[in-house]
Amino acid sequence: MSRSQKGRRLVAVVLVLSVSCVGGSLSISQRFAAVHNAVAPAGWAQLGPVSEGELAEGESARIDLQLAGGRCYIVSAIGGPGVRDLAVSLLDRDGAALASESARSPQGSIHVCPDRGGAHSVHVAMAAGAGDFAVFTWAPAGEAGAMFAAGGGGGGTCDDPLPLRPGAGARGTTQGAADEMAPACVDPGGSSAPERVYRFEVEARGSFEATLSARYDGVLSLLAGCPGGEHETLACNDDADRGDTLRSSIRAILDPGVYYLVVDGYGQESGAYSLSTQFRPMRPLAEVCADLPALEPGVETTGTTTGRTDDFQTSEDCAAGSRAPDTAFRLAIDRPSRVRLRLDADYDGAASIRSDCTAQSSVVACNDDFGEGEESRRSSQVVARLDPGTYTVIVDGYEGAHGTFRLLATVAPEGESSAPGDACGGAVTLAADEEASADTFLAADDLRGSCASEPGGADVVYRIDLPARSLVTAEAGGDLPDTVLYIQRTCGDRASEAACGTRSLSAVLGPGVYYLVVDGARRDALGRVTVRWNRTDVSGLEAFCSDAASLESGREVRGRTSGEGRFEATCGERARNPEVVYSLRVRQRSQVRIDVEAEFDSVLYVRRDCVDPGTVVDCNDDAGDERHSALDLTLDPGTYYVFVDGYGAGGQSGSFKIKAEVTPR
Repeated sequence: MSRSQKGRRLVAVVLVLSVSCVGGSLSISQRFAAVHNAVAPAGWAQLGPVSEGELAEGESARIDLQLAGGRCYIVSAIGGPGVRDLAVSLLDRDGAALASESARSPQGSIHVCPDRGGAHSVHVAMAAGAGDFAVFTWAPAGEAGAMFAAGGGGGGTCDDPLPLRPGAGARGTTQGAADEMAPACVDPGGSSAPERVYRFEVEARGSFEATLSARYDGVLSLLAGCPGGEHETLACNDDADRGDTLRSSIRAILDPGVYYLVVDGYGQESGAYSLSTQFRPMRPLAEVCADLPALEPGVETTGTTTGRTDDFQTSEDCAAGSRAPDTAFRLAIDRPSRVRLRLDADYDGAASIRSDCTAQSSVVACNDDFGEGEESRRSSQVVARLDPGTYTVIVDGYEGAHGTFRLLATVAPEGESSAPGDACGGAVTLAADEEASADTFLAADDLRGSCASEPGGADVVYRIDLPARSLVTAEAGGDLPDTVLYIQRTCGDRASEAACGTRSLSAVLGPGVYYLVVDGARRDALGRVTVRWNRTDVSGLEAFCSDAASLESGREVRGRTSGEGRFEATCGERARNPEVVYSLRVRQRSQVRIDVEAEFDSVLYVRRDCVDPGTVVDCNDDAGDERHSALDLTLDPGTYYVFVDGYGAGGQSGSFKIKAEVTPR
């Protein structure tokens, strides 16, 4: 059977499908899929771009088409809902009809093998009904690829992309196309599927949206250059919604220029697709920036992003690029300063600062969620050190979120302080169990604790008085990130540091005056903080510890817990039951194994200092079951204190056996 005969037989099959679709209720995508499913298995592929339009009853349209001589084609005209009878014919460059199809159907297909190549035209007439139509051209897959490469109307590659008008749609298939690139939103090696490339041009800044509906697991990419590298991919989406692999969607704000839209596939998947786009012109960003209102430091500003346009974006790692309605303000800084932005919103908001209003790359700082728990999604905080200049403060949202907000900017010039307790000379006396509040953002950076790995943020100082030898504990709260607490015997003298900890500390100190410092572990760790300290007279505890029996390596000891509980553990629900304490002497660096078997739910822990809970080495509740506890430790030379306690505060006490094995390393 000749190629021409095979083509005519295939058209006959398509015509049967046309008759079955009479009724005008099917969409163009559904009719296209039916035709595609008929011609693709026979080895035919789509050639060139799709032409679309709209006709009233009795109207007609002419579509120009470039065809090669000596090759065969199928031309399909497909109508949408409301179209009852669509007639199609193909004319040569002299206007003579080469083929026509006038079956009473909302779609028609013709097969033609022109002798001469060059300009041809498709004539589409709306015989009955009215509505949208689309014209597709098909050619044998191998020949279609060759004609694409030769520039026959756009082959859908980077070198020969299909034309697309922003706001228009397109239909096609990736079957038979080339595989020249991999989408950025699919893991490396996750896509080796063929793709179609569309090129479009934007003449003015605007919001661009594109949606891909496919009969396979499609992927849609927007590129600033083709092929798209890491910095040329502007947007990429595999699945628009979780679990929906047949739909992909992207959105971006585009400046004037040339862009590429790539229809690809996940894995090796390919097939028919429908592409729709929208483009909404926007004000030039320079005009938007010129009209920004001023943000006054220290004055809370309220507003809403609802109904606003999406003028500003950030990087993907902050609020997913903050593609949501936004509003912005102008912030003037007249001298080097620390600046803090606090945003509280009724939606998932985001705050950022730009040094250049029109440049997305000039983002100085950005924050999406600030704090802990679910409420952190509605708060954002940005802290930055800014040189003199005019900055743009942007109130944005996460993935389209919008609503009302409150914004407060605090500006603290470098070298100036308005915080109570700033520096040693302004130390505030704080009584035991009294809570103090401070804002380190308003203080200077005067001191540094040993447990801060880098120069810290600003700090505030409190004076504490101890009338007797005491166990001192302190704890910080608030929204100051990476809070560091430390105690100095002489304020400002790092060598006199008695204790240092993150968020909390403990130390056994003799009577006298000490200084409790609240600091940040890094330069930008600034914020509001609460601090409270307490003391416990340790004379009785130290006397109890001095009577501790010693553990000898390899010797099992029997004991019994009874009386009152004096100590707490870091595991076993704090182990607030009667305990027994042993001392363990380690003469050289050793591997130490300690096992406890008890008639109650036992807890085992080891401290370097018997009284100070901050010196705990390790703690174990259950070793296999609740009546056994065990620790396997590597210990340096020194004296350690081993505690046998009971779980929780429920009267867990009684007889036990304990054994320590010390093996020098």
